[in-house]
Amino acid sequence: MDLLLTLDEHYLLPCKVMLRSFFAANPTEKDVTVYLLHSAIPTEKLRDLADFCAGFGGELKPIVVDTALFDSAPTSKRYPKEMYYRLLSPLILPQEVEQVLYLDPDMLIINPLRPLWELDLHGRTFAAASHTGLTEMANEINQMR
Repeated sequence: MDLLLTLDEHYLLPCKVMLRSFFAANPTEKDVTVYLLHSAIPTEKLRDLADFCAGFGGELKPIVVDTALFDSAPTSKRYPKEMYYRLLSPLILPQEVEQVLYLDPDMLIINPLRPLWELDLHGRTFAAASHTGLTEMANEINQMR
């Protein structure tokens, strides 16, 4: 399973929590590659994240993205340029990547993702999932964003 993450160095801790939850909820996934699109995460922090992934049997493949691609995009401390990188991921990821599952770096995964991975998109390029149940109170806020 190929995963896609886009973040800056300020989201590394939440990202580790998300990855730990992914590996805990998906113990049968043995061939996991984590593609990380970023612009300026220091090498030692990337090495630490690679070691973290390797501890669960995963492989980290960081890819540096030119920030100029989104020079005019609105950003903030909470929403850096890196959040946009997923939009151009088909052009940035290596050509051999046929399918990738984008995960927000600050989510908690509590169920296996294999059914989502195997979902037939009927020829569509993208699919998205939203929160349901108790989190519906945030839907209005998310729709405004």
